[in-house]
Amino acid sequence: IGTVKLADGVIATATMVSKKAKLIAFSDHYKQIVPEAYEADIKYVINRADVRKSEMKKEEIAGMGETLKAADENDRLNLTGIEISAYASPDGELDLNTRLADQRQKTAEKYLAGQLKKADIEVADELMSMLYTPEDWEGFKKLMEASDIQDKEMILRVLSMHSDPVVREQEIKNLTAAFEVIAEEILPELRRSKYTVNLEKIGWSDVELKELWTSNQDTLVLEELLYLATLVDDNETKLAVYNKAVAVAPKCVRAHNNKGVVLFKLGKTEEAEASFAAAKALKDHDNINNNLGAVALKGDDVAGAKELFTASLGAGDKVNYNLGIVNIIQGDYQAAINYFGNSPSYNLALAKYLNGDVEGAWRTASEVEESPYRAYLLAVIAANQDKPDAMYSNLEKAALTCKDPQY
Repeated sequence: IGTVKLADGVIATATMVSKKAKLIAFSDHYKQIVPEAYEADIKYVINRADVRKSEMKKEEIAGMGETLKAADENDRLNLTGIEISAYASPDGELDLNTRLADQRQKTAEKYLAGQLKKADIEVADELMSMLYTPEDWEGFKKLMEASDIQDKEMILRVLSMHSDPVVREQEIKNLTAAFEVIAEEILPELRRSKYTVNLEKIGWSDVELKELWTSNQDTLVLEELLYLATLVDDNETKLAVYNKAVAVAPKCVRAHNNKGVVLFKLGKTEEAEASFAAAKALKDHDNINNNLGAVALKGDDVAGAKELFTASLGAGDKVNYNLGIVNIIQGDYQAAINYFGNSPSYNLALAKYLNGDVEGAWRTASEVEESPYRAYLLAVIAANQDKPDAMYSNLEKAALTCKDPQY
């Protein structure tokens, strides 16, 4: 009967694009072991090394005793070391300052040993560290920079010109005579011994956090909640944890955004959008704009999604992937390939096929996790390559495993 045209054909392969955009959650700042340090100073009279009673009664010295006692009694506080650093101000002769700094270190060590003995606290010798600095030039420079002394930049510049300690000592004396405030406010602060008590604060383990979520949620603080959510596989439980985080810290951008990510995964798109909007109201951030782009893409607002993704390019590879999806939809397959990069994905394989790279599409699809969509795409590629066996086997696999009614 000859050739009869029935209708114009349509190639619908491009509609096989997966519109599942990648969302971005904020990370938590939780650390199970947090280093802490408590510092306290003992000040000395010029050219003296004895620890005065007035220094022993200072609040910071009492606080050091309380810190050491807490570390001894609390299983979640681990003492990692005690440093004693003794100094002399840089306005005397080097020999004298060396003897002074050494004596100050010894009297500071003796005082601490007495306090530890009185409190019945034992500290291993290897945890003790001693150091003395005869002329504290670094301390002098730091205090001068922080002061409101007139011409302080000029003073520091003059001192930096001299490397010879004798010359610098003479310059200090000259400056002290000219600027009484240095002698009254700067130099006395440098005649000291500094105690540094180093600790580790031991936080909750993963198991303990999960147990606390079940038994006593109210004890958990923001960072613990944000970290706990990463330990939970069930999205409903994740959502409950993020809801608690939002309640604990209503102005936390991370809590609102991450809650939106979970809501989106649960298919609650409108609620997810509301959470992302709440996060954006607190802070405009690339992560949030990317996630709002995912919402727009799911609602078939391709132009809106592209605008949001483009505005959030600073957020990294996930945004590039999402722009790849947009470019497949808009028919720019080479641009899509560029955005997807080298990481194998179903959409990258599809983009390569649509762009004419049939062999590359097959190789990429073969590296992707099995799914009915992957199997169907392999069947399409095999048909193009005139490989009927591969086509039929993949088509059968897709038909038997796919639960999506549109396929």
